[in-house]
Amino acid sequence: MAVKTKTDITLYTAGTPVVHPTKMIDNEQKESWVLEINPNGLIPAITDTFTNGRETRVSH
Repeated sequence: MAVKTKTDITLYTAGTPVVHPTKMIDNEQKESWVLEINPNGLIPAITDTFTNGRETRVSH
């Protein structure tokens, strides 16, 4: 059972750019592009790119 939190809603309603829906039924969270962001294959996972080009990855 998935638990929705206020953080999930805040990110969605804040108009965050580039949202990529993940098809969990197809195990898409285990594909290589997701595992680059979060090696555990868990979502949500966020890559934030700063104006200087540096990336920070955050996952739950």
